[in-house]
Amino acid sequence: MTEIDWDVVEELEELSRPGESFVNTQLERFNKAWELTMPQLKQAVASSDAEMIFQLGHKLKSSCGVLGAISGERLCKDIEMAGRSNSLENITQDFDKLCREVTAIQESLSQFVRERASQAG
Repeated sequence: MTEIDWDVVEELEELSRPGESFVNTQLERFNKAWELTMPQLKQAVASSDAEMIFQLGHKLKSSCGVLGAISGERLCKDIEMAGRSNSLENITQDFDKLCREVTAIQESLSQFVRERASQAG
């Protein structure tokens, strides 16, 4: 279940300039980071590269945190810690969960942006 801290999202939206959505800007950055990082993480998982899993999990954890994506941040922390401790028994399942979660985060925040745009216009 996707868990988003909507207070964080609202605070981000308050940083918007007239006619633009700061949440949308951050979501676009998140999407680009995910597009670049996901294949690297997939490869690290496939090759059981604990150090790379740790680094990429940490990077994605921060990206989720900026958007208030609590459940995504939690999954990234689990992946980060698995890499740090070289405990990779469940890493494939965790990666699959993260992929599904990122899709849900993207959908939820995109809907927020669309709703705000329709209210403004």
